[in-house]
Amino acid sequence: MSHLSQIRKWSGLLAVLMILAFVISSCQGAVTSTPKGSTIITPSTGQIETTGKSNFLSAYGLAQKVAEAINDARQTAAIYQSIPDRQRPDIMLDDFVQYISLLRRSVTGTIAELSRIEPDELAAIIKDLHYSTELNHIGFRFYFKPVGRIADSCVFFMQQTDEGMPYLDRQPLAKALAIQNFSTLYFDAIDRYDRDALSVLVKSDADTREHRLLKADRILSFYRREIVTDSTSFTVERLTPDRIIFAQEYYISPDSTQTGTRLVTFMANGEEEFIIDDAILDELALDDLKVMQQDKTVFNISKLSGAKLPQITSSQVTGLLGRPLLHDDSTCSLQDDKTNHMIAYYDGLTIEGIGRCDNHQFWRVDLKEAILTDRSLSLGSGIAVGDSIESLLLAYPFLDETGYAVSRTIGDFRMTLQFDITDHQISQIRLSVTDR
Repeated sequence: MSHLSQIRKWSGLLAVLMILAFVISSCQGAVTSTPKGSTIITPSTGQIETTGKSNFLSAYGLAQKVAEAINDARQTAAIYQSIPDRQRPDIMLDDFVQYISLLRRSVTGTIAELSRIEPDELAAIIKDLHYSTELNHIGFRFYFKPVGRIADSCVFFMQQTDEGMPYLDRQPLAKALAIQNFSTLYFDAIDRYDRDALSVLVKSDADTREHRLLKADRILSFYRREIVTDSTSFTVERLTPDRIIFAQEYYISPDSTQTGTRLVTFMANGEEEFIIDDAILDELALDDLKVMQQDKTVFNISKLSGAKLPQITSSQVTGLLGRPLLHDDSTCSLQDDKTNHMIAYYDGLTIEGIGRCDNHQFWRVDLKEAILTDRSLSLGSGIAVGDSIESLLLAYPFLDETGYAVSRTIGDFRMTLQFDITDHQISQIRLSVTDR
């Protein structure tokens, strides 16, 4: 073979290799795997990363498209068009644009990397879904590095057919947009200080306009006093197929110099209803740290005596309620520190405490728990067993969102009232004291 022929042979082989390298590079597009199994987000070259011979985007390829749309709003329409129709069935461009805009609220920088969420972690995230539970979900975590902050991330969901094709299902996407629209109505009413509009959106176990207006007033007062910005500055902490969780900056110090973050959740409850988790915690009234028999005080732990709460004595209780129904060795025991752990059962009242007991006749204890079960006894405000939830929720409007429990702190002690409800009435009142 002549020298010229050898040159032509090697030149042809080199050309073939260069073409192959270009084709491989083009097929890779914007997706580059890292040793951790993540994917680096780089500017798209426009190619579709296909899976096998099926000509649809892989899960990573579809997640890449969504991440690119979040990063560059100008390319959203073009990216929508680049996704095969069957991987966005019945999703219109306008819906896609709104959905990307919602996802963008959960990103405070540019998405730099993504990774698929492992099955165990995904199962933990979606185990409490109230909507789209019948769909097969795939989760991705988008990582971004906002300026001046440590690396952060958000979660993105897509779905997968029984045949294994990843796609964007219209059902959770439309529901996410419906939840966003509802949250917009809610926050807009707060921003405008519109108590009537807000009262239509909130719910109460006592389903009257009076109770809803009372809740609305409490919410408006809290937002005006405690929340740093209006709703346009709230960020999306998490978006799942059935809920949106917003993060708000609020004041945590009386002089408004320190701030923290609180979360507000909007969740789908079936096809038409929504649940708002934005409970403004009621505070236990000092008056309700008293137990009364008509106009006489059985005991009162609303004020500190030095650094301690007032002790309860047998003379106080027995003088009004008579001798206990049960108080003996079975309910009173000596502890290692020589104090007595005592439970005394009276008609309508059970008292548990730690202190001193002399032959089960005379005792003086620090209250641990008191249980009211009879209407003859009430709290200082007049709340008693047998009262309706309507009257209870006038005193504590948000009890129906906190499990009918209300607390406050005095010194080093935490007091909690727990109301048991049966057939819309108070069946038992439990007052407990714990160390703060």
